[in-house]
Amino acid sequence: MNSTDNVERARPFGRLLRLLFGAIILFSAVPYYFIVPMDVVIQTILVVLGLVVFYILLDLVINKVFPSIHPVAGAILANTPILLMWLLGRNAIQLGALSFLGISLVLTALRADKGCEVMSIPGLIFNRHTHLACFFFSPIDWLETKFAGKSQNP
Repeated sequence: MNSTDNVERARPFGRLLRLLFGAIILFSAVPYYFIVPMDVVIQTILVVLGLVVFYILLDLVINKVFPSIHPVAGAILANTPILLMWLLGRNAIQLGALSFLGISLVLTALRADKGCEVMSIPGLIFNRHTHLACFFFSPIDWLETKFAGKSQNP
C-alpha cells in the first residue's frame, strides 16, 4: 500500500466507468431497502459493516504481513469473499455485498484510485492506495495510461 503522495491516479475514463458502474449498482440496490422487511434492512446494514471491518483487517494483513504480495494474487484474495457472498448468499447477504461494491466503486472513482475497488474504504481510512489489481478496471487503466502517454509524447 502506498501513501496518497506518490501514487499515480486513475485517469478520467477509468474514473467515469467506476462511477457509472457504482451508481448503477446502487440505483438497482437501493429500491430493495424500501420493499424488504426492516429486519432484512438491518441485516443488510450489518453485512455492509461486517465487510468494512473485514476489508480493514485484510488491508492491515496485506500491508503488514504480505506487503509484496503479487497484485493479481491479492486481487483474488480480496475479491473472492464478496463474489462468494453475492453468488451463494441470499437476501440480506446479496444485498449487502452489492451495496458494499456500489459504495466502493463510487468511492474509488471519487478518490481516483487505481486497483482493487473493494479496498477503497480501508484506503480512505488509512490514507493510502492499494497496489492490488482489479480484474475489470486495471486493464482499462493500463490502456488509458498507455494511450495518454502516446498522445503526450509525439
